[in-house]
Amino acid sequence: MHKTMSRIVVLLLVVCLALGNLVPALATDDTGSAGTVTPTAETSPAATAEATAAPAATPAAETTAGTEATPTAAPTPTAETTETPATEEPTPTAEPTATPEPAVPTAVSYPAAPVAEEDVSGKLFVAKQGADAVYSMFKIETATAVKVGDTIYATVQVNPAASGAFTYSYLYFGTRTDLVAQLDAGGAFGVVAGVAGTSTQTYHFTLPESAAGTRVPVCILKSDLTARSPYNSSELELIVPADIPEGKLDPVPVAASYPAAPVAEQDVSGKVFVAKQGVDTVYPMFKIETATAVVVGDKLYVTVQVNPAASGAFTYSYLYFGTRTELVAQLDAGGEFSVAAGVNGSATQAYHFTLPATAVGTRVPVCILKGDLTAKSPYNSSELELVIAEDIPVGKVTPVPTPAEYASAPMAEEDVSGKLFVAKKVRSTLCSRSRRPPPSSTATRSTRRCR
Repeated sequence: MHKTMSRIVVLLLVVCLALGNLVPALATDDTGSAGTVTPTAETSPAATAEATAAPAATPAAETTAGTEATPTAAPTPTAETTETPATEEPTPTAEPTATPEPAVPTAVSYPAAPVAEEDVSGKLFVAKQGADAVYSMFKIETATAVKVGDTIYATVQVNPAASGAFTYSYLYFGTRTDLVAQLDAGGAFGVVAGVAGTSTQTYHFTLPESAAGTRVPVCILKSDLTARSPYNSSELELIVPADIPEGKLDPVPVAASYPAAPVAEQDVSGKVFVAKQGVDTVYPMFKIETATAVVVGDKLYVTVQVNPAASGAFTYSYLYFGTRTELVAQLDAGGEFSVAAGVNGSATQAYHFTLPATAVGTRVPVCILKGDLTAKSPYNSSELELVIAEDIPVGKVTPVPTPAEYASAPMAEEDVSGKLFVAKKVRSTLCSRSRRPPPSSTATRSTRRCR
C-alpha cells in the first residue's frame, strides 16, 4: 500500500512538472508541529485511474521529488567518413598466344641414280638403336644401291603390315629426339615419301658417300600425325653396308660453245696442223686441208677444215684438248667432258675453237675421238699435238661507240641554262714579250712575262 502511494505521488509530481503548476509542499518537521500545508489540487478520478494504470517504476527511477533530471543531449551523429576506394592498377592485357604452325612432312625430291642400282638386300635395313635385327614394324623386303662419285643412291621395298596395309608413309633422317623437336616447332620438314605399290612400298633416297659402313639415325612416320602412335617409340637406325657397289658413268662428250672471232680470220694453212708428239709432219688420220686464225687481245681464234678418210667418211667427230693419258682418265671417270665438235660439210669437216694467245708458237696436246666411244679404237693411239706457228695474224677491232645508259633524275631537274655549256679547254701558256724602254727610263730592257 505504501509503495503504491509513493508511485502515485511520483506520477503526480511528474505531471505537475510537465504542466508548470508544481507548488512546493511543506514538509512536517520531526517535532510534530503542524506547518502550513499548501492545498493540493484535487485529482480527477480519471487521472487517478490513469496513474494507477501506469506501470510501476523501477527502484532506480525513484528519484527525490525535488531533483530535476537533466535531459541528456542526443549524440551528434558523426558524419560517415567517405572511404576513398583505392585506385586499382589496370590488369595487363595478356598478349595473344600465337597458334603453333602445324608440322607438315614434305617429300624431298631425290635424283635417280645415273647408273643402275645393284642388289643389297639383307645388307641395307632398319633396326633398333644398337641392335642388328630387322625392325619388324618396317621390314625391308628388297634393297638396291649404288655409289657414284660422292653419293650413294638407294631404293628399298617395304612389306605391308599383317592387315595388308602400309602402317607408315614417311622416312625421316634424324633421331627420334630430333623428330619430336621438329614436330613441336611446326612447319614443313623434309622426309622420304613412300610410294605404295601392289605388294610393297617404295622409298628412294640418297646419302653421302661417307654413310657407307655406318648406322644412320632414322624415324618412320604415319601420314596422319594426329593418329595414335604416329611415329616410332624407339630410336631407330638405317644399317648401311660398307660394300656398296660402285657405279661407273658413261663418258659423254659435250660440245663447247666457242665464240666467233670479232674480226675476220686470216689464212694460216700449213701453219696450224696436228702431228704426233715431237714430230713436224701432218698426222694422216686427221689431215687439215685449210686453216684460218687471228689473234685479238688475249685470245686466239682458229677454224680448221679436215679432209675425210679414203672412204669419204669422217672418221672422227671430236677434238679434245689434253693428252691421251688425260683422256683415258676422263673416260674411266665417266660423265660429261668438253670437246670441240666437228661439223660435217660437203667436202670437209669444220672445227672452230679458241685458245689463249700464249698458245701461239707452241704445241698444244690434243686427242681425236670417234662419235661412238664404244667402237673399236675410239680415239688416237698415240700422243698428238696441235702445232701453231708463231706468225699468226693479229687483228684489230674497230672501235664501236656504244651509248651508255644513264639513270634519269629521281626528281624534277631545274633550269641551269647558260650555266652549263661546252667550251674549249683553256690552256696555260707561258709567253714572253720584250719591249724597248722609254727614253726616260734608266732600264736598258724590260721583260714582261704573262701566263
